[in-house]
Amino acid sequence: MPSAMVAFCYGVFGIAAQVLVLTECLGAFAGTDIWLGSLMGAWLLAAAAGAIIAPTARRRASADRLCLVCVPAFCLQYLAILLCVGAGDGLTQILPLHRILVWSLLITGPGGLVAGLLASASCRRIDSLCLWGAVGGLVGGAGTAILAGIGTSSPAVFLLATLLVCGAAAWSAWAGARKHRWLEAICLAVVLAAVILRWDVPIARAAQEWQWRRVVPGGTLKGSFRTSQAEYLYGTDGDRWIVVRGGCVHEVLGDRAEAGRIAAIALSQNFAAKRILVIGRGLSVCERFLKAPSVEAVDWIDPDPQYMQGLLVNACERFGVSDPRLHRLGGGVRSVLVERQGAYDVIVVNLPRVVEGRLGELASVEFFESVKKSLRPLGVAVVGIVGDRDPSDGEPGHQGACIESTLQTVFSQTILVPDGPRTFFVSAAEACLHVFPVILQTRFGLVENANEIFPVDLLEQVYRPDLSVKREESYDAVNIPRERLTSHDGSPSHRLSGLLQAASRSGVPLDKPVRAFVRGGLLLAIVPIVLLAAVRLAYVIRTAPRAKAVPGLSPGPALRSDVRFLGGCSAGVSSAGLVALIQAWLANPGGTPDQIGYVFSLLALGLVLGAVCARWAVSLLHSRAVSHLRPVGWALAAILAIQGVVLLVSGFVVEQLMGWPLLAVLLATLGFSGGAAVVLVAKILDGSAGDADSPWTGLVRDGCLGAACGCLASLGLVPLMGFGTSLLVASLAAFAVAALAMGVPYWSMRPGVRAIPHRVFTPVGYGLFAVALSLVIGSHLLAHEERSGATAQATVAIADWIQGRKLSAKTVPSSDSGKTLTYHEVREGSQLKGYVFRSEDFSGTVYGYGGPMAIVMFADPAGTLIDFRITRSYETPRYISRIRSWMESLKGQKIIGPAPMQGVNAVSGATRSCDAILRLLRNSGSRFDASVLAGGQVVDSAEVDWFKKVDWLVVYWAAGLASALVAIRLGRLWGRIAVLAFAAGVGGIWLNRQYSTDHVLRLLNGQGLLGNSLANACLLLGIPLVVLLLGNIYCGYLCPFGAVQELLGFVLPKRLKTRPRLSTMTAARFIKYGVLFSLIVVFFITGSKRLLDLDPLTLVFSRQFWSDGLLTSPGLILAILVLLAAPLVTRVWCRYLCPTGAFLSLFNLAGWLGRFLPAKKFGRCEFGLGGRDHLDCIHCDRCRCISPLIPTREEAIAQAADRP
Repeated sequence: MPSAMVAFCYGVFGIAAQVLVLTECLGAFAGTDIWLGSLMGAWLLAAAAGAIIAPTARRRASADRLCLVCVPAFCLQYLAILLCVGAGDGLTQILPLHRILVWSLLITGPGGLVAGLLASASCRRIDSLCLWGAVGGLVGGAGTAILAGIGTSSPAVFLLATLLVCGAAAWSAWAGARKHRWLEAICLAVVLAAVILRWDVPIARAAQEWQWRRVVPGGTLKGSFRTSQAEYLYGTDGDRWIVVRGGCVHEVLGDRAEAGRIAAIALSQNFAAKRILVIGRGLSVCERFLKAPSVEAVDWIDPDPQYMQGLLVNACERFGVSDPRLHRLGGGVRSVLVERQGAYDVIVVNLPRVVEGRLGELASVEFFESVKKSLRPLGVAVVGIVGDRDPSDGEPGHQGACIESTLQTVFSQTILVPDGPRTFFVSAAEACLHVFPVILQTRFGLVENANEIFPVDLLEQVYRPDLSVKREESYDAVNIPRERLTSHDGSPSHRLSGLLQAASRSGVPLDKPVRAFVRGGLLLAIVPIVLLAAVRLAYVIRTAPRAKAVPGLSPGPALRSDVRFLGGCSAGVSSAGLVALIQAWLANPGGTPDQIGYVFSLLALGLVLGAVCARWAVSLLHSRAVSHLRPVGWALAAILAIQGVVLLVSGFVVEQLMGWPLLAVLLATLGFSGGAAVVLVAKILDGSAGDADSPWTGLVRDGCLGAACGCLASLGLVPLMGFGTSLLVASLAAFAVAALAMGVPYWSMRPGVRAIPHRVFTPVGYGLFAVALSLVIGSHLLAHEERSGATAQATVAIADWIQGRKLSAKTVPSSDSGKTLTYHEVREGSQLKGYVFRSEDFSGTVYGYGGPMAIVMFADPAGTLIDFRITRSYETPRYISRIRSWMESLKGQKIIGPAPMQGVNAVSGATRSCDAILRLLRNSGSRFDASVLAGGQVVDSAEVDWFKKVDWLVVYWAAGLASALVAIRLGRLWGRIAVLAFAAGVGGIWLNRQYSTDHVLRLLNGQGLLGNSLANACLLLGIPLVVLLLGNIYCGYLCPFGAVQELLGFVLPKRLKTRPRLSTMTAARFIKYGVLFSLIVVFFITGSKRLLDLDPLTLVFSRQFWSDGLLTSPGLILAILVLLAAPLVTRVWCRYLCPTGAFLSLFNLAGWLGRFLPAKKFGRCEFGLGGRDHLDCIHCDRCRCISPLIPTREEAIAQAADRP
């Protein structure tokens, strides 16, 4: 009973502490959408680290005493929050992403470390202690939210929770009659004294003073007030009255210049305004508007309704506003706008901080539609935001670009007014806005008492067209499709802009991958999930123990690793869904950070119910045999499927107005599936062979790691896809995990060990294979979308051009390659009117400022350009609009001929895109002239010498393949040496044609698969096909570079060669797969082939590289080093480093016709391969040759060692 009480009290303290941390951080930092996932992910990472060190801690201290460590851990967390708030920019700026991640780890690390330590050290398996801890979490979350709701400070809540856990630890120590019980007693006495003496008051005051002085160094703190959303500090700084929230100034009273500028911006556009609505921080702004006698009423409403009341109650009298024309409105902002349609001449939306969380409802199309309806004719809306830096630092303005795109969707006219760190957007439903400072100054001067509002002469310093242009350029740098930048309630783009801004400030711009993801859509999220699940299932099946289940034998380590993997995946899916649900709830009008404790309480309730039900179900199984574990495996698959159903339902309903009843059902059901899954996984682990302590420790570790990955994945998933789609993706992942769980009873519950060469690198290799395959397939999906979009745009352009005339498609072979080119002839009757052709057919890839570009052209029979359209471009619409007139000037230029588009220059400021268009026009025109109009030189085939007509590469491949098959059938060393010499001399020195990484990437990218010559087809498609049918005989016999290495290996006698250990050889074989993975990732993400310059396969036989000099080519230097090492280590490049060999080795899994070749003798393999581990076999047949030149397995390996 004492231990259960300790577990319960620690559950109360642990959840209460983390709720306090989350509440403080979400109210103190900008970008709550990023901070929520980052804080939870960092806490779970620290918990995984605590689970790892738990065995050591358990030997040094009891679990009851370890509970006391949570108290100083929380103190460190609270101190870290204060330090980070003081050191950062608070709510005025979104911090760099790397700083958010590091600060999250510093803030939540101590608490997470202790939580993981206690979870692993106190419970060796799922028992009542875990359930009592979950019940404590339920009470702790709800209690913290209730205390915060009645105004209890964070230090007071912490002291109460500390008193509870110290009391439980002291009772447990005295009830157990343990030695050194004085420590628990002293801790209890100190905490009790702190509660009685109300130490929370000076602690809270000291924290407020610290925060105040970091923000307002010369000011005086007067007091504070708390709302349901945040805590506000107020005080004086000279003649100003300042309100501080988070780490920044929230509002300033007495600063007439700032408030006057906002009023002047609005009144200069509508000097006859009578009714004005101010939304957001605006008491000073309201006071400036009231200086104009023509203003009949000023209404003020804030997104935090309690803030207005606290401000008016605590503000000094001289800063108060007693004018009866000022009205403080209550209720929600949206409801006020709906009730007062057509009521205002000016609406000012003065956002107090970066657009995030609930402020997102003030920056969506639906909100601005309500604003538009609430305006009278010629009414003006002024929207002010913070968070955009000065454009002089070159940073893209993601926040401003999002607001501007959303406003332009609703209003017919929008102008930009930069004001230091703030940016104001002035919008109107009609084209009635002015941008010239002189006109605006005159209009503002018509307002009575204009100089008392803001000096009229200084208005020209507010409207600065030069600053507006610079700020517009920073918005142009945000190269994201307009439809994704436009914010909607169901798909808020401010989350995406916040993530992009944080990443950009970390030096990792994400615009390009986000743009690709927007083009690919949901498929780019589905493909990796399906492939990862399929590859994992293939790994489980291929490496499953071969022994059949025998009564009395427990399953081996394969079951433990598979089940822990499932537990980690389930935790990751649940945590990703949980973060999405919390963010959706916080975005609703009823969601506030102070109530986040209820969320965790509901989740804990579901965990308890699920764990209790699952424990009752598994308690009916009295045997630990395999036959009784299989029903548990099936039940686990069913629970994971239920988890997927819950997330699926959540995805359909989350974008509705989600109240507490719906949220409670979703959270409790999600927690139920999680609690039941944990119990079932623990039951399977308990029934498998192994140490009794390690399964539970491993489960906690893997579960925390999986949950951390899910939280961190939500950082990008929710901003990119929105709440509903993110939950749908999470549900798909849950169903994939359930499918994997269905395979556990079949393949994982067999006794024995997995048939894998390495217990770490092999599963990691399968995972990297799935990632690489996802990149390849995703790249092809994006390419298909681009081609479809370009074709559609070209079709529209052609339809505009032909205007009922006849269009006929023609094909012609290229003048410089075997590719077939397509163009169209436009005829009116029998008369030729022109040609239509696309740059994709007649020009290579040309890159503009934002990425590759493509155009479609229409030229007359004389070669004059009639018109052209851009069909593929990554430039922003505003960027293209700059060169629109220049593009019109290109029409009428000569495009077809030997020297097209001569004398045409680019436009300054858009040089790169203009150059790209010119290159496309020139390249396409020249090639069209050479291929279609026969403007190029044609060589008479009769004049070509017969020797040059023979495709010697095809002859070489046919002869090499035939001789290799003969040598394999003979199994003689002399035959093998002859084939190797033939490959090195003919394929390398003479022809210099071998299968390399360039061919691998071309094959994966689909380049040149059709329309190539027979010789290129032999390389690109023939080699993989031969390996697929016969096994990797190319590397063993036909690779020229491999042949040279092996021939050099015969120079030294075998006694002088190196003899590595089997474990070293096995681990080193995975290096080449890592190199191949790196090449694929770099190429399919960046499109660059720079790394191919390091491939020695083509360089070592190239006369050009040798003549250019040794030091000019790093790849040639690498080739020489490999050749120098070849006599010491047989085929060192092929065995450990060659990415091409790694790619071809993957086809060894097939080898459908390999059974007709002589069998290999893996018992003699000097490379350490075995019967079930021969993926890296290159079919060299050295194991079949008995010769003094070839070492046996015993002679090549240092010592016999068991496979790891």
